[in-house]
Amino acid sequence: MIVNTLYGFKLDTDYSVEWLAVAERPEDGLILLVPCDDTPMVSKCDVPIRSARPARQSPMFARCGVATWVTTEDITRNQPIRFGVADAAETILVRRTVAGLARGIVPEGETATDNDPEYWRLTAELESLGLMLSGGRLV
Repeated sequence: MIVNTLYGFKLDTDYSVEWLAVAERPEDGLILLVPCDDTPMVSKCDVPIRSARPARQSPMFARCGVATWVTTEDITRNQPIRFGVADAAETILVRRTVAGLARGIVPEGETATDNDPEYWRLTAELESLGLMLSGGRLV
């Protein structure tokens, strides 16, 4: 996997999801993936990704609250398809947001999605897909 790259995987879902590789831990063979989609519902934990598909009218959003660590074997098993490359600055912002969330630091402000059941259904689905990618492993 190459950091900054967006991948698709053959997973059973109704959402159009791509996965941004944001970090690698070569010492234990883990790769941090963050799901990205173009659903317009956005929370304060989501980061817009505009560079990967410049022809799109609207950005994709990296859903930093549902990042998942996977192994290279997980990736191979799920038949990756390379979709594009995100700008390094966008990937750094995603990585920083994920790291902050891991430390309990939530970006400030309120959004309309904070109490939106549809948004929480989306994130629950993305979380399930992350578990499918990782073979059910929580790292």
